Amino acid sequence: ARGAVPALTEALKDKDDRLRLSAARALAAVGPDAARATDELVKGLKDADKELRAAVVDALAAIGPEAKKAVAALTELLKEK
Repeated sequence: ARGAVPALTEALKDKDDRLRLSAARALAAVGPDAARATDELVKGLKDADKELRAAVVDALAAIGPEAKKAVAALTELLKEK
């Protein structure tokens, strides 16, 4: 699964909502080995699609401590809602 992380990270940039959602869910399944995708996942926290934002939060949680640079963005997301 670790080998798929670069392609899944690129998929997070796609215009297709379903593809971005699938990529975020797959990165969540990869877990800590998906830490390299953290920067792109953080960008996904600003997506208009609520379902995608939720999947991004799940992926960041699955990555765990290696996703610590997402804390500020997650805090901002909580303030918005």
